[in-house]
Amino acid sequence: MSFLSLLLIFSLCHIHLFAQSDPALQPYVGTWALTLPHNGNNDAGWLEVKDANGYIESSLLWYGGSVTPNDHSYLDGEDLVITKIQNRSVQDKKDVMVTTWAKMHLEGDVLRGVRYEPSADGKSIQRSSFIGKKLPPDPPRPNLSNLKYGEPITLLDANSLKGWRLTRADRANGWSIKDGVLVNDPVQPDHDKHIYYGNLRTDAEFEDFNLKLEVNIPPENNSGIYLRGIYEIQVFDSYGKELDSHNMGALY
Repeated sequence: MSFLSLLLIFSLCHIHLFAQSDPALQPYVGTWALTLPHNGNNDAGWLEVKDANGYIESSLLWYGGSVTPNDHSYLDGEDLVITKIQNRSVQDKKDVMVTTWAKMHLEGDVLRGVRYEPSADGKSIQRSSFIGKKLPPDPPRPNLSNLKYGEPITLLDANSLKGWRLTRADRANGWSIKDGVLVNDPVQPDHDKHIYYGNLRTDAEFEDFNLKLEVNIPPENNSGIYLRGIYEIQVFDSYGKELDSHNMGALY
């Protein structure tokens, strides 16, 4: 057998072995709805894990913001570890690169993990426990050709917040109705403790729906419209700006 044949056989075997998926990874592959405890309440997070041609890739939504890719994902035995590197500003010092990481394992069909976030000065670390439930695969795209909606419902009362309430009763309410328009004015005092304002939701709950609305926001400001407590439609002053995945109408 020639040297070239040996090299070719070895290369094919190497590629085959490299592309084989680790059995320990497979239970993690997919998307996960995370429950993130926060001050006695539960916030939502999201995790996606992929087996990308022999490499582990993952993306994370932690409390707020948008889904971002993790810098490194790997297996430690049967545990999954994800890491992210971020710039943190430190007083009287240049920005510091801080690595946060989360280590998680499976207990039946429940994902349990701890996220570790060192302080920028390196003198402490915050640990946050969380759990996750795997989401089912997306169903086939529905056929909307025969879809019929009911009579339209006006969600806003002309003079009050009737039919609406805060998502968290312990937060301040900056919402009001002015001239038939829903307004949010989260004013902060000049020399006092920071006020945490709440999000607003409808008392009524809906299944399939077609929501239509108009928005008016100040320059460089943004907000969001949450649907079913999971998805957020970005409301942002992005008119005339270059196309970006975080502009007006973006889906989180």
